[in-house]
Amino acid sequence: MPLYDPVQYIDVKRGVFVGLTQDRKPLYISWQQYRSTHCQIPGASGFGKGITLGLLAYQSILAHEAAIMFDPKFDEFLLAVYARAASEMGVPLHVLNLRQGQVAQFNPCAGATGYELEEMLVGAMELFDAGSDADFHRGNDRDAAEHLARLAEENGVWSLPELLVMASKVDAITKQEGFWRKFRHLAGLSAVQTDVDIDLDGIIERGEPIYIVGSTVRDPKVTMLQKLVLVRLIQLIEKRPREKRRPVMLTLDEARHQISNVSLTALGTLRSFSCHVAIAHQSFGDLFENQALSPDAVRGAVIDNTTLKIVYHLKDADLAAALSAASAQIRTFTESVGQINPENPVNERTWQEANIPVIEPGIFMHLPSPIGSDNKLRSATGVAFSDKVATMVSISPVMSDVAPPAVVHRPPTWMQKSSDENTAIARSAFKLEDLI
Repeated sequence: MPLYDPVQYIDVKRGVFVGLTQDRKPLYISWQQYRSTHCQIPGASGFGKGITLGLLAYQSILAHEAAIMFDPKFDEFLLAVYARAASEMGVPLHVLNLRQGQVAQFNPCAGATGYELEEMLVGAMELFDAGSDADFHRGNDRDAAEHLARLAEENGVWSLPELLVMASKVDAITKQEGFWRKFRHLAGLSAVQTDVDIDLDGIIERGEPIYIVGSTVRDPKVTMLQKLVLVRLIQLIEKRPREKRRPVMLTLDEARHQISNVSLTALGTLRSFSCHVAIAHQSFGDLFENQALSPDAVRGAVIDNTTLKIVYHLKDADLAAALSAASAQIRTFTESVGQINPENPVNERTWQEANIPVIEPGIFMHLPSPIGSDNKLRSATGVAFSDKVATMVSISPVMSDVAPPAVVHRPPTWMQKSSDENTAIARSAFKLEDLI
């Protein structure tokens, strides 16, 4: 289908617009369904996942939801869609870039308790038992995380670089080489070289979108910080007073870089805290890369726990078969020809009733690219699963010429203190580079 402007069909009073059907009629799902389930968006790269993420986030922001995006690839087009929606709603867009070499932007540990800090560190470093010999070392690393969290509470120090300097003098932490190495890498990232609290919980409750640029497995340090920030946001979402819970849309793009015990827990529990999750990935293999996770747990959380799905071109035959089986069955009749009787050359034909899937596996594996053979962009073609029968949909991108805001530099307050008020980090700042 040619490109069209999806904004002309968006009407938050009618529901969430998810595309045009084959007869070019708009397909909507209710806000009640949208917010009571999670959304799975599988498909090969370049076939439309980003278009759908932008369309859904745009409508969430217009409906006063707090939209939080984790983007490991840095999709500038998608960021512009967030900027357009924020501009139309008159709210600020908060952009955090966790990548190497960025300016100091925020303190993810601000306002945390000791237990919450420990949970953040365990989640970021994946210190969960996996049923292997390495569990012994993970246990020691968890002990170091607990010790560091207790140190933070006792001294009232909550920024990662300050904690790094403080922990460098504690043998019980530094002797756990695996933990200490990961913590040095985490605390040394430039984005967190500050103690400034940007009031993440206030941003969520005001419905201001947050766009977080992370990284892929090419930079495990940033991936680790990405997971730590995700844990912190989940903590803030879950601890909100029931009467103040604004709906939250949490998006995890390129799920292979986000799937962990933390994200699986989020899929299982966040709906009870007025938060729904959109998770995009390419194949089954992406979901099962983390060897520390049970395949059954991953399948249950991502496949079975996401009743809303928008599926694009698949290269994974197993995923295509699983989604086909989930597309419901329709009744049909098949003809069969019996064995020819030499004495009666007339073939015996019979008809048998059978059930076939609404969307056969081969269809998922042959959905077209929005880039045609003439190199012109067309609408993306996918299959939408909702409370209705699975149906083919055409989705065009929300266009935006709104420039997103720049990343805000927030220098640490410890640099602004007088000499007689210097903290441990201020007195030891020259050692920080050596530590990391």
